[in-house]
Amino acid sequence: YWGAASRQVIGPTGAVSDMIVFLAPGAGADPERSDVPDYGPGGCSLWNASGASAVYIAGGVAGIGSNAFTNLSALKRVVFQDASGLSCIGERAFYNDDNAVFTDEAGGAGAPLDLSGVTELGSYAFYNCSKLTGVTLGGNITAVETTEGSAVERTENKIPDYAFSSTGLTEIRLP
Repeated sequence: YWGAASRQVIGPTGAVSDMIVFLAPGAGADPERSDVPDYGPGGCSLWNASGASAVYIAGGVAGIGSNAFTNLSALKRVVFQDASGLSCIGERAFYNDDNAVFTDEAGGAGAPLDLSGVTELGSYAFYNCSKLTGVTLGGNITAVETTEGSAVERTENKIPDYAFSSTGLTEIRLP
């Protein structure tokens, strides 16, 4: 299930439209596997066209697909109700979302993004997310990386190439 709310604010510089996207498992969703799907290399045209400034990911969402939120220049906030419930984050899931601040409500204000439940992490997942300042990782990560020729390679016990490159990370917690 996904929903969106839009608003228009009229200020001294004119009207500003805003969109917030809410993602939550719908009625009858498989509680073990409620994922935001994979999208092609350009990302999801729906999100790109929306100009969303915020994405709220509710508890129960288990995975974020490849390219799901790629290149969203208007995105200012990504809020997870409980990021520790994620089990996979695809390649380039938040690629180049350099204006987005990542928050995990379960961890409290200022806490690192708790990705301790993630067992599959894609290359470039948070590449150029310059406002991502801290993460907690679990001890059982499988790197998912596309190689030349479009073959997908899975490597156990590895943080994938460029997953956190060009971020603002000042803290990484490992078990």
